[in-house]
Amino acid sequence: MGAEGRSGGGGNGGYGSGNGSGNGSDGGFCKSFAAWARRLWPVVLFIDIVLVCFGPAMMFHMGDHAPALRASHPHHRQESALHRAAPAGPAAVNPGYKHGDGLLQHQQKHKAAAPAVTRKGPRKASSSAPHDEKRNIVVLGAVGRPLSAAVVRYNVIHHFPAESWDCVLLTYKKESSIIEDKPEHCVVISRTEEHLGGFIRLFHESLLAGRYGEEHGHVALVLDDVLLDERTFSSDEMLRFMAHHDLHAATPLVNGVGAKWGRGESMNEVHPDRLGEALRNAHAAGSEKASPELRGIPADADASYARREAAAVAGKRYHGGRLVNAAEVFATFYTREAWGCLAELFFEENTIFHGYDACFSVHCAPKKLGRVGVHDGLMAYHMENAVPETEPPGFRDHVAAADRRRVPENFIWGLWDHAAKKGIRKKWAEKSRFFSWVHRTYHQKCASASRTIGFLLDKGSRSWLGAQG
Repeated sequence: MGAEGRSGGGGNGGYGSGNGSGNGSDGGFCKSFAAWARRLWPVVLFIDIVLVCFGPAMMFHMGDHAPALRASHPHHRQESALHRAAPAGPAAVNPGYKHGDGLLQHQQKHKAAAPAVTRKGPRKASSSAPHDEKRNIVVLGAVGRPLSAAVVRYNVIHHFPAESWDCVLLTYKKESSIIEDKPEHCVVISRTEEHLGGFIRLFHESLLAGRYGEEHGHVALVLDDVLLDERTFSSDEMLRFMAHHDLHAATPLVNGVGAKWGRGESMNEVHPDRLGEALRNAHAAGSEKASPELRGIPADADASYARREAAAVAGKRYHGGRLVNAAEVFATFYTREAWGCLAELFFEENTIFHGYDACFSVHCAPKKLGRVGVHDGLMAYHMENAVPETEPPGFRDHVAAADRRRVPENFIWGLWDHAAKKGIRKKWAEKSRFFSWVHRTYHQKCASASRTIGFLLDKGSRSWLGAQG
């Protein structure tokens, strides 16, 4: 601005003096202008000095106010809290790896190698479209035990391929085999003795920072002791289910979850027997009169998938599900927008990641992001309490050489639902504190019990259920 003043003044002076040589009135104008300039030049010089000397510093300090202004917004207050609370940075487990950089480089490599997607005709816009151009990202953990490391490898290789999924693995054991022996397209975040709640907050902070890329359609969270047996689960079918029913979060049934959720009297909505229970309740309440999809379906339709041969389950026969108010997190898929809404609830003191499932729908429904579904034709195994009746084909290939002594060849498959009660008091105490924080912060009360609020059935699933009476 000062330079413009100096060059502009010189240009005008030259123009006036040139005209003044041939025109008396122009000469008078020049004399007046010169007198005016003599009176104002100290002011112009002062402004020049201030801008030249202090301008960069002023702009620097003005720029410093931008984060503060953004932080005044509720979403950015949460983001700032994540940055303040996050530890200095996870241990690097890949040579030359800086937190988050390795996966971004891998993603760019695979994007370049991926074949071009050709579309014919218009495509209906949907945040849940399973086959759009966006990649997805899965986070699995936190791995500690050797068996969990094998389970995580199996899940990634069979359900989250590099062609369409980015992958982040979490471990709190510095000697875990998952650090060195991992799927090639995965990045490992290692932090000794960290808990799941802290890991997920670190992951989300990196996601916000764009360290895993910007264009993810879905975020899947799978716990380290949850087996996604390929005979009973399909990630493609889960994404199709979400898109078909316009869901923001979805989960398979979970074998080994236990009958109750929290202290509520309702069955856990991901329990394999829950569909039959929900149908009986709906018929008893006369819901079939208001819900045409239930007509012709007997109240006692057999939906106890968990007690059948694993190969007869999967999504090969049944593609229906239920709309629920909450579903416990074991292997939950979120749209990217829904994950961002869930992250607003991340609470630093909630180290075991407990209670978010109960608050998600209540918190995100006002933003039209709260539709949660359970796919009753897909099933996962919570291996702390239940395992498949037979070993999944090829599972042994995913046991690292360093772990074979601790995952023996005669590992017993077919154990049935050991309903673990350990740690329930601690979990409930943390959940209660989290619920209180949500109520104070957002003036919302989270669900105290899970329940089915609707049925997600198409023609095929209605026919299948109708034949089960």
